[in-house]
Amino acid sequence: MSKALLKKYLLLFFVILLPLAAAFLVGNYGYRSEKFGKYGQGKWYDKYRAEFYDEFFTFEDDFTTRDKILRALKYGLNSHYKLYDEEPIFSQTIENEKGEKLFVLEIYRAIFEIEKSDRVEYLFTMYDVQYLKLRECFDVDSGVKQEIEKANVPGISAKIFKVASDGTVVRSPDSEIGFMTISDMSSVIPDYDADVDFKQGYSGSKRKDTDELVVCPLGFHRIPDTDWNETDKARLEIYASVEDVLDENNQPIKTTVIELDLEGYYSDPANFDYEDWTESYRQMQDPDKADYFRWVFGHYLWWISLIAFGLVGLITFSFYIFWVAENAYNEKAAGKAKTKRLRK
Repeated sequence: MSKALLKKYLLLFFVILLPLAAAFLVGNYGYRSEKFGKYGQGKWYDKYRAEFYDEFFTFEDDFTTRDKILRALKYGLNSHYKLYDEEPIFSQTIENEKGEKLFVLEIYRAIFEIEKSDRVEYLFTMYDVQYLKLRECFDVDSGVKQEIEKANVPGISAKIFKVASDGTVVRSPDSEIGFMTISDMSSVIPDYDADVDFKQGYSGSKRKDTDELVVCPLGFHRIPDTDWNETDKARLEIYASVEDVLDENNQPIKTTVIELDLEGYYSDPANFDYEDWTESYRQMQDPDKADYFRWVFGHYLWWISLIAFGLVGLITFSFYIFWVAENAYNEKAAGKAKTKRLRK
């Protein structure tokens, strides 16, 4: 191969390589930039999350409250856990002393990470809450009962206590179960099966702009210490309280709805095999796991990279055409000069 032909091929290689490199660099910058991409979790990522969330929580007409809860578990009740077991460790319809339903309680195991080590978290879901029956759980006089009936329906809270090997319930101060708040919109699920639609204690159409739908109580108990419990037993206490009715200590009136003794409430993940558990979609905190690249490439990166490829390609290809034309002209001029010398 002649030097001229080799030079031509090398130049053509760079003419193609430079636009490709420009397309890659521009696309990579967009994907990783603080303003738009993966690490900044900017405008593109926010839009991706919104579209993903809307699509993920779109249901057919025929669905139940539990269907939504199961979908929320898959998405991630919080951003803590990376894996969860789809089979609840506890599932029961909680009833009052008369055998009347109060709510359905289900508890799930999950795994979260702390300092690159796996830890256990328990997820608490309650639905089909019968708030009017919860009002009847308060053992108070008729005057206070009337106040409770006029106030908003009771709120639900819970505490979990470890049980020592001798059966003693250890009532430690860090026993509160963290319930989702209204500000964590991804975890708020209206309780379609509750006996009332609104916290104000009625069903039907909204009466005031300030009226709020009743939502499913969803909570979690993170256990960062693997030695939190020396046994697999725990005591769960669930309470009902009415914010607008105060007790003798000037605190919202509160009553214990039920006490449950749980088994299999391990604090060390080594006690069960969780490798095949379901991954939480809240791993969208890591865009690489959320298939963010495929989405952002289809929406933005392909045409931004194409523009970069086209602009740089126009410059390099124009240079190449000019170089080829100039070489052809020089070769033609050199040929004419050689012909003239031969004629002389």
